[in-house]
Amino acid sequence: MSDVDTLKIVPVLKHLGKTKIGFEGFNMSIIVHPTNSSHYLASIRQVETFDHKAYPQTYNRNFILELDHLFQVVSSKEMTEETKRKYNRSYSIGCEDCRLISGSRMTAVTLDTNGEWVPEMSLCDYNYETGEIKKIQPLHFGDEQNEEKTAEKNWLVLKNLERNGSIHLIHSYDPLRIVSVDVHTGYSSLVSMKRVFHVEGCEIHGGACIFLSRKKQYLIAVRVVQNHEYKFSHWLLLNELYTFLGISDRFFFEPYSPKKYEMCMSLTEDESEKKLFAAVSINDKEVYVYEYLIDDILGMILPD
Repeated sequence: MSDVDTLKIVPVLKHLGKTKIGFEGFNMSIIVHPTNSSHYLASIRQVETFDHKAYPQTYNRNFILELDHLFQVVSSKEMTEETKRKYNRSYSIGCEDCRLISGSRMTAVTLDTNGEWVPEMSLCDYNYETGEIKKIQPLHFGDEQNEEKTAEKNWLVLKNLERNGSIHLIHSYDPLRIVSVDVHTGYSSLVSMKRVFHVEGCEIHGGACIFLSRKKQYLIAVRVVQNHEYKFSHWLLLNELYTFLGISDRFFFEPYSPKKYEMCMSLTEDESEKKLFAAVSINDKEVYVYEYLIDDILGMILPD
């Protein structure tokens, strides 16, 4: 892939089913419920915007949802921060785009954790039963001596190596860069890097990642963006050692319309049924869960 060919037709990904989430919000993350394997645990984001003397401020409200096996909302609880950390002045307050790793840990984008008004990734400890966020640890690309201070978003967790005190994440996509992060300090070291896209005039943004338990492979959904406008999505495939295996052709989750925005924030699987579920926000207004056969998705991917 070299650039965005606006004349090329982008197909819509055919699904087996589609369920609208009956809760106001967008950018939903979903995992299997920690204590009830037939249900799901999810986080979803709402925003409130207020006028400020110097600039508008957005307050992020996050909710923990329990969903049944049909993705119907069973219960909801607003998340509250109990960290006693310092809040910096920012146009965005609180956690954006939470991605659940487990019932006690998640990642989020934060702007009020630094004084430069720069988005950064943070690792958060939380309690899914109470909704309390107990710790927010900003993550850094590089070590203490060689940290790069740039806007950071959409790092995707690959492996949560709790026994080693580290987490492997996809940091960026052009090139495909994977880092290992110390969960205590937030500093990182490079694990691997490979040029995959060779893009010109556009950016690759992360969306969602899942380890397919039967295939022993990582399936990743990414978005192509040009001049801040969403263009289309791709699937990427990695093996257990993060070797790049292939990429799909471009696709949409929903039929094309001008200014449409799709954000696949989360992937989960039903191993027994060999199905994949994708949680996708449309235009930052509503969330749908799409159902696919895993083999159909893998069949789209062209080998490297």
